[in-house]
Amino acid sequence: MKYKDWLKIWMNDFVASRTKIRTYSRYRNIAEKHIIPFFGEMEIDSIDTASIKKFLLKKSANGNLKTNKTLSNNSINLIRTVMYLSMREAESNGIIDCNPVCGVPRCKNAQSAVLAYTVEEQSLIEQAIAASADVRLFGIKICLYTGLRIGELLALEWKDIDFVQGLLFINKSVCFVKDSNDEWKTVVEKPKSAASIRIIPLPNLLKSDLMLMYMASTGKNVISSASGKAVSVRNYQYLFRSFLKKNSIRILNFHALRHTFATRALEAGMDIKALSEILGHESASTTMKIYVHTFLSTKKKLMNQLNKFYFVSSNIQFDAKKKKRRFIL
Repeated sequence: MKYKDWLKIWMNDFVASRTKIRTYSRYRNIAEKHIIPFFGEMEIDSIDTASIKKFLLKKSANGNLKTNKTLSNNSINLIRTVMYLSMREAESNGIIDCNPVCGVPRCKNAQSAVLAYTVEEQSLIEQAIAASADVRLFGIKICLYTGLRIGELLALEWKDIDFVQGLLFINKSVCFVKDSNDEWKTVVEKPKSAASIRIIPLPNLLKSDLMLMYMASTGKNVISSASGKAVSVRNYQYLFRSFLKKNSIRILNFHALRHTFATRALEAGMDIKALSEILGHESASTTMKIYVHTFLSTKKKLMNQLNKFYFVSSNIQFDAKKKKRRFIL
C-alpha cells in the first residue's frame, strides 16, 4: 500500500472520528502539504527511520512553504506527530511490522518568553475601550479579568453567565479551520482539554459591566456584531490589532491578554493552584512552567514582607576589612 493511500484511510476512519475538527484540519493540512509530496508514492513498508530523519532535516532547513526558509521546531514536531500516529495505526493493523518514527527524536523547543502588558499599558487599553463606541472591544477587558482564550471568548453566550452567583461557565470554543474544499470556516467545539471546561468566578466590577452589556445586547453571544451575529476569530484578531495601532499601544498577539491576566493575578497574591484552575490548565505544574519568572518575582515580594518580623541586633556589626561579623559586647 502506498503511504498516501494509508494516510487517506487513517484520516477518514480514525482521525475524523476520534479528534476535534480543528485537530483533523491541522493533521490533514500537514499530510497534504508536507508528507504526501515527499512520501506519498512510496510503499508504506519501505519508509524507514533514516529516510524520515533526512526528510525532517530538509524540512527544518527550508520547509516553510511561504518563504522557502526554515520551519519552526513546533512545525517539525507536528509533522513527526502525524507520521508517528499514522504509522502506529498501521502497525496495529498489521500493515507494517514496526513504527519507523519511534527512532526519530522530537525537536527540543526553547521556552519562549511570556509577553504581557504592564499595569500602565493595561490602564491605557481599558481607557481606550471605555472611550470607544464599539461594544465588541469589551471582550478585550473580559479576557484581561478572566484569562479566556480568544476561542472561548467568542463562543461565550449569555446563557453561560450566572449573574446571581457571578459565575462564568466555559464549555465550548470556536476555531477557524479549513474544510475539505480548502476554504476557511468557523466551527464551535469543546475546549482544548477536559480541564478547559471550567467555572470562573467573576470580579464584581466586571459582573456589573456585563449586566449592563447584557441588557443592551441583541444577540445570543456576549461578543456580537451590531446586528447581533457572532464574530469570527480572524475578524476579532484584526479588530484587536487595529485597536492597538489606533491607540498607539504596544502590539502583542491576542494571547498576551491571557498572560496579562495571569501576571496580574500572581501580583495580587493568587495562589498557583487557583490560577491554574481558572486558566484551565491540566495541572499547577503547567502554570508554574509558563509563568515561572512572573511567579518568582511575586515570591520575592512576598518574602520581603517577612522583613517586618526581622530582628536586627545592635550588637552585631560587619567588619569590612576582615570580611566577617563580630559581636560588640
